[in-house]
Amino acid sequence: LSHVDLAMSMPGVFDTLQVYMGDGELAGANISLARQWVDVHSVDIAQGHYRYVALPSDEDDTSVESTADVPIDTTATQPWEVRVHQVKLVDNSASYITSTAEPSRGMDFSHIEASRINLQLSDVYNRGGELHLSLDTLSFYERSGLCVTQAQCHFAMTDDGVLRLSDFILRTPFSDLSATADVDMSLMDNNPEAQLRLLAQAHLSCRDIAYIYPDAAQYYIHSTRHRSILPIHDVIAANIDIDGVARDIVVDKFNLSQMGVFTLD
Repeated sequence: LSHVDLAMSMPGVFDTLQVYMGDGELAGANISLARQWVDVHSVDIAQGHYRYVALPSDEDDTSVESTADVPIDTTATQPWEVRVHQVKLVDNSASYITSTAEPSRGMDFSHIEASRINLQLSDVYNRGGELHLSLDTLSFYERSGLCVTQAQCHFAMTDDGVLRLSDFILRTPFSDLSATADVDMSLMDNNPEAQLRLLAQAHLSCRDIAYIYPDAAQYYIHSTRHRSILPIHDVIAANIDIDGVARDIVVDKFNLSQMGVFTLD
């Protein structure tokens, strides 16, 4: 497929969804309706552009008809099983907007705009609540100025709601982060028995922190009048090891430091 342009809105759900695909290819697709099974060899998209605009939070929706009297089919069905062996995006861009206000400086999570997105996934599998994949490479540039040059990991979500992240690595021109995590997602529902395991190491550049939170720059950009507290090229190092359940989290290690400035243990 080439030069595919799609735009739609759904009253009561979202304001705008726009998709443009410069070039796309779906190869080696097999579908079985009887077995509820899909197997795809590869999906490739180049020069794709995606824009999602949510409804204003104060918008009252009166266009969606009530479904209170519509009978609901409660017949149990088997979930579809979907496998995609390779997904590749080259030079894509995406916008995710949830506010009508002008985007603020730095990383504004209500107005995320990423360009130069290059991504490759392998061994994507989904069946019901189960999902696992390998993120082989990801790079992008965000409107705030933050540039991710490499990200990779193995990701899994089990049917019983446990998120597993292994061999996670993220790099920018100035920072790096690695992590392994097992999180029972019932933690989000305040389950006191939800298990949590996190190992993380990071070297965070003050420059990247300033891209995300510009006001922090006043503390580490040199001034001609006075010496700054944190020089912009300095790096904050973190080493974290926590384990346990929500009601009893054990912090085996928590270290935060910046050479010559501070150390927290």
